[in-house]
Amino acid sequence: LVHIPHMLSIVLRSCFSLSRQKGTTEVFLGIDMGWKDERLAWDPKEHGGCAFTNYKASTDPELTNIWVPSLDLANRFDSLQNLPAAEGTVLFDGTVIWRRFGSIKGICLFDGLERFPYDELACPFYFENTQTFTLYNFDYPEEVVHFFELEAGERKYQEFTVVPEHTRIKKKDQRLDIVFCFKRSSNFYTTKLIVPTILFTILTFGSFLLDQRVGERLGFGMWMQMCQTCY
Repeated sequence: LVHIPHMLSIVLRSCFSLSRQKGTTEVFLGIDMGWKDERLAWDPKEHGGCAFTNYKASTDPELTNIWVPSLDLANRFDSLQNLPAAEGTVLFDGTVIWRRFGSIKGICLFDGLERFPYDELACPFYFENTQTFTLYNFDYPEEVVHFFELEAGERKYQEFTVVPEHTRIKKKDQRLDIVFCFKRSSNFYTTKLIVPTILFTILTFGSFLLDQRVGERLGFGMWMQMCQTCY
């Protein structure tokens, strides 16, 4: 059994979509993988000083020119195999660096829905070796997850944003569990729902300030009901 000195870096950039009804979360991220394959090593002096080259790399055996680890998302709706194709860079000593960018979608059982609209939802992503019988094990590095938020001018309004300080990482055998935490953008609900509801509720008490003998008291109450319905 061979232990691969495996370099894995996951850079979470943004949350594309989060569906509580379907129980799915789609995130845009970058995945950097690195390992050493001595079969690909060469002597630069014998090849005109060439220190690196690029090869086609894919988890599909029909599309790759080099061996790649079979790492994928266990609770996947869309797997890592659906990421856009990217070449792997091979150094003269056999070190391989494979960098890919794209979106993946995982199936989640959300926690934290009770505090709507000030809730923070936790969604676990389970990364593991998808091959049942292998002659190698992954040695995951200590720092795996990094965060790189897009600038405000580069994206539109997002209902959910990731909370880096609440992210939890757990290594279990050959599985890497990453629990991402997403916070709802509650300003929209505060300004469009909570504050107007409080104001309308306070204004309804204005009917008690009117004389009981005038008809405007009933009209004022009906007008408040129409305002709440139309809003």
